[in-house]
Amino acid sequence: IVHPIQNPQLSIRFKGFEKVHYWITRSHGKGSHEEHHFGNTTIVDYESNLPIEIQNVLQPGSYEIPFEILTSDQLPGTVSVTGRKYESTVAYNVVFKLSCG
Repeated sequence: IVHPIQNPQLSIRFKGFEKVHYWITRSHGKGSHEEHHFGNTTIVDYESNLPIEIQNVLQPGSYEIPFEILTSDQLPGTVSVTGRKYESTVAYNVVFKLSCG
């Protein structure tokens, strides 16, 4: 942080998604064509404000914020698979946002 931040607010967003792309070759008469199919599914999307134990002003400097996210055993693991006619990905990301209140 290079400038003081008045009334700092910290939020976290944890998002998981699945993306699928596959294609099918269809033959017809003397020719053929490829059909492309896409799917996007949100697995989890959680957002919350986090408490900051700072007075009214966050002073310039470097800060570390240890955190832990406990997830359900039902969530699939991160994976990326590519085959001859398909691609599939399950991934997660965490975003922290620091803003002025």
